[in-house]
Amino acid sequence: MTQPIPCIREQISRTDAARIVANASSHPTRVEQTLYYPYWWYRFGYSLTTLFGRPLFEIDCLVDGRKGITSTADVFETLEVRPFTEDVLEICVDSDSGMFNARHTVRHVLTKKYRTIMPFELEMKQNQILYKKFWIVKCGVRGAKVLIDSTTGKFITLTSENDREAA
Repeated sequence: MTQPIPCIREQISRTDAARIVANASSHPTRVEQTLYYPYWWYRFGYSLTTLFGRPLFEIDCLVDGRKGITSTADVFETLEVRPFTEDVLEICVDSDSGMFNARHTVRHVLTKKYRTIMPFELEMKQNQILYKKFWIVKCGVRGAKVLIDSTTGKFITLTSENDREAA
């Protein structure tokens, strides 16, 4: 086991993950592996001039810790978990690159949301590594493998020989 790591609270259990794939495929399934995927979590504060003053808002952005892909995020809960070392994927994106990508994405999202060309002053409120749990579920007699998201239950079929690299 590793040191405790911050993880997004799962909404789908291990059993539910196997059941989701079984219902979609009509084949027997079993959870083969648990993975903890790294993300940089940035929370920015920003203000907006309105008729009522300059209220302060916050926006969260997650940056994929392996590929640098960004997305804004809804509110989520975190908890500390102690996974096995081999289940935790390595971080490949450094904090500075993640911050640059997050700022760019947040500015773009806010500009579109508020339909303004005025630049937003972003204040960093939080910056940390966060993990999200995924399961690899083996399905059917041919052993097809499916990657299940523990927060949404969405899944994709893994086609690579090296499933860990595909994740």
